[in-house]
Amino acid sequence: MDKLFQQQKVQEEQYVFPYHYLGMASEQHRLLYNVDYEHFLRIVLTLAAPFLQTDTNVLDAGCGDGRLCYELAIHHGVKATGIDFSKAALRFARAFNPQLKFIHANLMHLTFKEKFDVVFLLEVIEHFPPQEVDDALSEIHSVMRPGGKLILSAPSANIPITPKHYQHFMPQMLENILHGKFSVESCFGFLHSRKSRWLSLCRRIGLSCWPWQHRIPLLRKIVTASDHYISKIEDCDVDVASDLILIASRT
Repeated sequence: MDKLFQQQKVQEEQYVFPYHYLGMASEQHRLLYNVDYEHFLRIVLTLAAPFLQTDTNVLDAGCGDGRLCYELAIHHGVKATGIDFSKAALRFARAFNPQLKFIHANLMHLTFKEKFDVVFLLEVIEHFPPQEVDDALSEIHSVMRPGGKLILSAPSANIPITPKHYQHFMPQMLENILHGKFSVESCFGFLHSRKSRWLSLCRRIGLSCWPWQHRIPLLRKIVTASDHYISKIEDCDVDVASDLILIASRT
């Protein structure tokens, strides 16, 4: 994809750094910067686990800097193929995962001859102009085996649209978009910790007081609050969710 829309340019500019790997750098980064993303990954991988074997043919469509592919390889022994329009993101993906295959590709024009058993489409369709979403999903459908599983996530319409997104979704919207190509089996809600004023306050305190948190027990509890409490609020009703995660079968 050579021509980028404004929303895609905003995303591209964020790939000056492999930010999805920040949580692996240190406890401070994991707790104060990447706690939501780390928990989101854990939920997605838990939901996908029943469909993953070492010989499962997996595609991460819109793989970004390849963090999901990294987790699939390390924790599930699955060597997924990653594709993305961002050359900058793919440079990071290849640097962190030299053993895996990453391809610069346009989701609107997939040329795979092989068929995939599982496709991840995480936080991707909101980056497409609404009139192109159906074509992108048709391309995904064309490279999947019948009965293959689609793991899709997208921001909920409960939260404001950001500069890098075209639209956010409600569950029925996603079902309507997938209709005719995929059969939705389940839909889950995920709630970001920033939606909680208490957890956002804990994070701000943690950022300011990190050097002293091992010396002051109460401060340590505040610093780790996001990690502790997000596990209690992350699985939520879709009506109040900040993100939606769907599992669907290719028809």
